[in-house]
Amino acid sequence: MIFTDFGVLSPTARERLLKTIHSVLKKGGTFILFQHIIIDAEENIETYRFWTHFFSQNNIGKMLDAHNFVDISFREDILPEGYMWNGDNVIFAKASK
Repeated sequence: MIFTDFGVLSPTARERLLKTIHSVLKKGGTFILFQHIIIDAEENIETYRFWTHFFSQNNIGKMLDAHNFVDISFREDILPEGYMWNGDNVIFAKASK
């Protein structure tokens, strides 16, 4: 699931979605959530307001754990180096039922 799709949900809707995802996964099934951060080439930081939420690995882990997901892990090394959306800007979360 793309993080920005998850992030636009209200807390209640996120809870309902996680409950639904967990209920439809087969035992041992995997749910993957990823997010990214935008930084320009000169490392300038601009503030943009989007209707979304941003979560730390800790926050995501707690939400998944609360819905009985197990084997929760995070990876930042999936995308190739040198590409704008590489491990410095993208975090993947993986959890199983």
